[in-house]
Amino acid sequence: MTKRMQDSISGIFLFMLGAIVYLSSLGIKRKPGVSVIGSDVFPKVAAVLLVILGVSLAGKSLQAAFIEKKRKSEVEISMNPSSVNNEGYVPNWKAAVASIFVLLGYLILLDILGFLIMTFLYLFIQILILTKKRKGQYLKFAVISIVADLCIYAIFIFGLSVFLPNGIF
Repeated sequence: MTKRMQDSISGIFLFMLGAIVYLSSLGIKRKPGVSVIGSDVFPKVAAVLLVILGVSLAGKSLQAAFIEKKRKSEVEISMNPSSVNNEGYVPNWKAAVASIFVLLGYLILLDILGFLIMTFLYLFIQILILTKKRKGQYLKFAVISIVADLCIYAIFIFGLSVFLPNGIF
């Protein structure tokens, strides 16, 4: 299966998942007088983002396939056939499995260590897993993780009035 085919299937899956989440969130009742933003807003926003990302991923994949097909019909591939097709694409299964274990560790330790510490550690480790060229960039990754962690925290606490696990603090 080519990368474009995988992207198309993933895009369709994200679209369907977003639609299911949105339809499911319609049943969440908003409590009057509690907050301007009710408990139904986050699932709806997440669902809309999933739908947008799914359509975008599938659309870009189909567009790339169309362009490739058009290019193949116009010009014969001569020098480097691997630049046109993705048959040599090898997924990085080690990174995927490591990401799943890091996410599980994050979920297990979230209540114990708290949101700020665990989210920083999760983001930092996830960046290390997904980055190929990391030599001398640890400080940069730490700063990105801290800034993202604090932004997410501020959005949830001040913008959405959602309490997050404090952990040891």
